[in-house]
Amino acid sequence: MNLIQYQALAIRTAKPAENKTFGYIHGALGVGSEVGELCEEFIRAMGAEHIDLLYVAKELGDHMWYLAYEAHENDIQLWSLVSDDAVQEAGASAPVFQDKETYGWDPKSVVYVLGLVAAQGEMLTQVKKHYIYGKPLDQLAMISSITMQINCIMKICNSLHISFTGLLQTNIDKLRLRFPDAYSDAAALARADESATA
Repeated sequence: MNLIQYQALAIRTAKPAENKTFGYIHGALGVGSEVGELCEEFIRAMGAEHIDLLYVAKELGDHMWYLAYEAHENDIQLWSLVSDDAVQEAGASAPVFQDKETYGWDPKSVVYVLGLVAAQGEMLTQVKKHYIYGKPLDQLAMISSITMQINCIMKICNSLHISFTGLLQTNIDKLRLRFPDAYSDAAALARADESATA
């Protein structure tokens, strides 16, 4: 799966934004939530000296969904930010995990997580300035933030031997179960994908 395909399929499952500002906030808060969950797993892993790869791949996939959404709200195409060669190279790094797996992780991956935190912080700052202060959203800053976040996610995948394109596909497969037709509040609450895998 490439980023053109991923963004189109991801947006199919998005709740329509009431206005652009709502969309900016939804995307930025979603990214912040996902990176927080990812950090919790890395904190746990630092003590346990192994990391739950399935959980990390899931959280990174959810993070990518919010990046696709935020980019869409800003009229940004993900494929224009990262070369397809880089995406495919990251995708070839490992298989998609079918069972719960742990990995004796490379501490260098923490550096990429910190980069992810910094980049999503910049996104939140730009959205805050727009919403609170009424400033026009800085498109160049948003492009920079989204690009850095994608690059950090690919580096995390490489360091932990997770397939980047595999996690994109797994994220879409999950959302197809949750929203077989299109987004609805009822389907979002029901989370059919979770009952199907329980």
